[in-house]
Amino acid sequence: MNNDRIMVSTEEGEAFDLRNATIIQICIVSPGDIPEWRNETERFIKEYTPPKDVIIDVVRWEKDTPNTSNIKDIQGHININLIDESDILVGMFWSKFGTATKNAKSGTEEEIKRHLEKEKPVILYLIDEPIKPSVVNSGEYKKIEDFKMENKDKGVYTLINDFTELRQHLEKDITYNINKVISNSLADSDKKKFSLSHSNVGIEIVSFPIKLANDGEHWFENSITSYINKHISEHGYNASFERHRIFQENYKLHKSIKLPKTLADDARKYAFNEKYGNYNYEEDMRHHYPKWATEVRNKLKDIVDIKGKSVIGVGSNYGLELTEIFREEDNVALSVLDISDVAIKRGKTSFPKIKFYQGDMGATFPANKKYDIYLNLRAIHSSGVGRNDTIIESLEILNNGGVALFSVSNGYSIENEDTVKVIYGLYDHNSRTFTADRPYEVAKKLRKKLEDFKYEKTGIMTISTEILVWGIKP
Repeated sequence: MNNDRIMVSTEEGEAFDLRNATIIQICIVSPGDIPEWRNETERFIKEYTPPKDVIIDVVRWEKDTPNTSNIKDIQGHININLIDESDILVGMFWSKFGTATKNAKSGTEEEIKRHLEKEKPVILYLIDEPIKPSVVNSGEYKKIEDFKMENKDKGVYTLINDFTELRQHLEKDITYNINKVISNSLADSDKKKFSLSHSNVGIEIVSFPIKLANDGEHWFENSITSYINKHISEHGYNASFERHRIFQENYKLHKSIKLPKTLADDARKYAFNEKYGNYNYEEDMRHHYPKWATEVRNKLKDIVDIKGKSVIGVGSNYGLELTEIFREEDNVALSVLDISDVAIKRGKTSFPKIKFYQGDMGATFPANKKYDIYLNLRAIHSSGVGRNDTIIESLEILNNGGVALFSVSNGYSIENEDTVKVIYGLYDHNSRTFTADRPYEVAKKLRKKLEDFKYEKTGIMTISTEILVWGIKP
């Protein structure tokens, strides 16, 4: 369980303290003979009402194991990326015990044993449903009978006959084990504490649902796409770029009006100049969580020795975030890539030691350079960005063994004279609402993308202001 990694909403109208939000991951495992029982278990858990401030994430190896090639130890891959990340394991056996692994009589048995060795809860059901003689494998069935005898008096498993019994036991067992996980977490002395700066200013954590009037009062209300369409329209073209499409796809859709590529590119630069060129970082949520930079720095130091490294900050605006993360004693060489030439001009004046490049994070890097650390903080989910192209480019400009660290925004601050309102989540320009669970959804997909593109030792964690996702280039 991780109390820090995701801030989530509840059902409409219910108060929710987002600072204490908890996600509990439940993994369902079994041999391949009972998919309908796994499906029924997943349905029940998704319908289950957890305690306040708790969200349940259900995973299964066939759906959620990161996909990659050249894996020699499939079971080890599942263990590291799924079993070890889960808080509760629900296992089931019926007619098959499963395929043997190098560490156990079956993959399911290995997963159960691994979870128990880590002193994490296991809920195990043995299905007592009749088996047709034509499908019985005597060797498999003997393994199940041996397992029953070995664990008969240990309270390890429960016999169930049908879906009704399954649901009855799940109601009791899930409730008990969720409470157990939460109790263990509260006893953890390393539980994260949120701290705020500006103690003279009141901080209000806004509960969901919340909707803005879209009156342009706040910087995040005007989208990159709206600025692009405005610029193109002012130059005599009737364009309607769409937020859910990457920039290149939008451009291709406008071939019928013969939209010049140079105008489209200029419109994108204009959009980022308007929104971020002279961005006031005192309006940023990070301004009220000054430890965010230390949290990023500490995570980087966990992954790699940062001293003397070359660093590229992609989408790092005028470079301020890099100067807050790295210190003089780190002796790092800092570079920034950004679309906004206004921000770059500002950066060259403010931070002359940083090398600046103007360009698109998803396109070929404008200089023939390699870096040890690639940072893409709160930029990859910007409108029009192609994640695949961006990750490919990150691989291109990283040295072997280099670290790529991305982050997904997880909140905004709205200030008046005596109060700061903090709203967690991502702002949706279409509905003008904040989606609290969206940052974690994006982060999970981003981690899978990193693994699809062969990044190793990937990870994900939530810090005060954003969700970090990282990997190492092999």
